[in-house]
Amino acid sequence: MSGRPGRVTARVYPTPILIGTPSRELGGPRAAGNFVWAELWTDDLDAAADFYAAVLGFARRSVDRPGGSYTVFSAGDAPQAGLVETQEAEVEPTWAAYIAVSDLAATVNRVDALGGRVLIEPAEDFTGGRVSLIADPTGAALFIAQLPDHEEAPK
Repeated sequence: MSGRPGRVTARVYPTPILIGTPSRELGGPRAAGNFVWAELWTDDLDAAADFYAAVLGFARRSVDRPGGSYTVFSAGDAPQAGLVETQEAEVEPTWAAYIAVSDLAATVNRVDALGGRVLIEPAEDFTGGRVSLIADPTGAALFIAQLPDHEEAPK
């Protein structure tokens, strides 16, 4: 992500990325309209992990999943957020929020109809859910996630 200070621009890359839907509650139950997950995207996993360990007491651990491992911040045994290493120099470190929706396809259609943009088309994740990255008309980006039907997604 790049641009003027205070402005975020999302870039869509031709290579596929593996995205996972949330496996815990963040800010509310795993229900439509609630923030359900967050990820820190950074080019320096070690520096970020050290910082958040010192500031918030988060531990860093890897979770095995199809396609490779995924790094999470944890407090005790409870995952708190994901930690994703960015490879592209133009992607500045940022926090990415995920909000649950009940119907991803209908939500994406409303985004287009209301002047927003779909930055990453809906894609299946490794837990059986679906996610998409959208931007509102001002350019603010966030992930929307249709969570799997089962009560608790794999961790």
